[in-house]
Amino acid sequence: FADAPLPDSLVEEMCAAAEVDGAWVRVLDRDDEVELAVLLSAADALQRLDLAVQEDLRRWTREGIGRPDGVPSDQHHRPGSPVVLRDFGPHLPHADAASGAVPGAVTDPPHAEHPVLLVVGTDGDTAADWVRAGVALSDLWLAATARGVVASPLSQVIEVPATRARLGAALRVLGRPQVVLRAG
Repeated sequence: FADAPLPDSLVEEMCAAAEVDGAWVRVLDRDDEVELAVLLSAADALQRLDLAVQEDLRRWTREGIGRPDGVPSDQHHRPGSPVVLRDFGPHLPHADAASGAVPGAVTDPPHAEHPVLLVVGTDGDTAADWVRAGVALSDLWLAATARGVVASPLSQVIEVPATRARLGAALRVLGRPQVVLRAG
């Protein structure tokens, strides 16, 4: 992500693309971002203790060039984000406590990111609402991609029921958060 924020008109265009499908989109302000950061950290910590989640991440992390699918192992440590990102490499080497060095990692300092943080939600939480949210996400993501914007989901907060409920309450939204994205 670039260090410059997205233009408001572009964010509005992305939101409008999702809202056509019956979902709502909330663009997070600074206070919301702080709450999201806290909830992401809590969800991430809970998932690090969940052996089933860790095994699933291990299965989806690709090491080397022998596999065509999965998350490349070099994507596991992404400094510079204002929020906790999923660590796809909890089973891979991490920063040495004494030196801070990550074996094999690039040593350039990270640049600050200023992504827009978006929550896509629906009025309910039925299977039909999940499909509606998926279609809305697809349309939002396509609108973003067409304008050169990249996005990534911040799914931990939605995957843990307690943090998902707290996110909806913190944002004071009617309905249920279904997807959290950062875009830039």
